[in-house]
Amino acid sequence: MNNIIDGKTIATKIKLELKEKIDKLTIKPKLVVISVGEDSASQIYIKNKAKSCEETGMLFEHFHYDKVSELKLIELINK
Repeated sequence: MNNIIDGKTIATKIKLELKEKIDKLTIKPKLVVISVGEDSASQIYIKNKAKSCEETGMLFEHFHYDKVSELKLIELINK
């Protein structure tokens, strides 16, 4: 017996449930992404995270650097 799992349907349901919970919050959760360099796979991943945040009502912020010092990255992470 084969059971087929519809991942897209499950993900949509989870996002809707999450949106309902987030809509009730006075302080919205925020996802912050820090990226360095130009990796196309990472850019697609980040774009998808931004879209998911928008769909669920979360805040999203992306800091992108072509080059950055380790000290600057640590400073940004601590902020």
